[in-house]
Amino acid sequence: PFSGVFDGNGHTISNFVYASTSDANNVGLFGYVSGGSAQIKDLGLIDPNVSAGAGDYVAAIVGMLNGGIVSNCYAKDTSISGTGWGVGGLVGANWGTITNCYSSGSVSGTADVGGLVGHSFDTITNCYSAASVSGGYTVGGLVGMNYSTISNSYATGDVQADQYVGGLVGWNNFGTITYCYSSGSVTGTNNAGGLVGSSEMGTISACLWDADTSGQSTSAGGTGKTTAEMKTKSTFTGIGWDFVAESINGTEDIWNICEGTNYPRLRRLIPACDFVCPDGIDKADFSFFLSHWLDSNCDLSNNYCDGTDLNKSGTVDNDDLEIFIANWQASIGN
Repeated sequence: PFSGVFDGNGHTISNFVYASTSDANNVGLFGYVSGGSAQIKDLGLIDPNVSAGAGDYVAAIVGMLNGGIVSNCYAKDTSISGTGWGVGGLVGANWGTITNCYSSGSVSGTADVGGLVGHSFDTITNCYSAASVSGGYTVGGLVGMNYSTISNSYATGDVQADQYVGGLVGWNNFGTITYCYSSGSVTGTNNAGGLVGSSEMGTISACLWDADTSGQSTSAGGTGKTTAEMKTKSTFTGIGWDFVAESINGTEDIWNICEGTNYPRLRRLIPACDFVCPDGIDKADFSFFLSHWLDSNCDLSNNYCDGTDLNKSGTVDNDDLEIFIANWQASIGN
């Protein structure tokens, strides 16, 4: 197993490919990560294509996370498939901690299939998946099978399976889910739920799903809301979610929202140049950036000129413009 520290330093790896028809276990850029001090951090995979046989624990970045931490990582535009247990967009099986991570693309498998993690026996927090997910049973937009804790996370991809299928989690088995939501369509024959397909001795609190877009009026946990309600801040703050510009529910400012336009977003995972509203980098953000052009005396006291001093040099200048353009280009297609 890999038991050290891999710091991606914000870099990306494009077009990682793994293809096998054998029954290989622990498949991913890091097949097997083990140990309490192991870390994979600050790394992005773009267009990873992983296809495994009937082996277990298949994903883009880590097949098996047996202790340790995966943080500030993402797998974008994935194509992940396997026929064994535990297929995920980012991590196949989680016995560690996954935080501030996300995935997109497509994930398919047979059992315990999730947009982010196939099955999880430990902590997932501040994560999301926009991947479409399909499988046989125990399939979820974020996690297929959950045995532990999921908090401040969401899934927006469509989910399709035969049974035990949910917009966020397919089967919550003795797990705890808090401050989470899902918005993708959910299709299944048995035990299909807008948020969770089935929950056995689990706890689900302060969680919501979009009853309009999911096509599901029931769930094994959570509360169904209309699309309009899901794009309204008070829907979430009313049940204790910690948002920017409010302190009653906490001061971590975990969530932000562009009301009436989109669902809540995790503040730490909003692109650095999405200034105006967390709805993607666009012309409005460029206009905001230009309004601070050549501002000086940028520091912590003014949040580095409202975030436009991107390299924190003290002045909004050409270097910041290059960073803005790079982020804008990278956001296209998200």
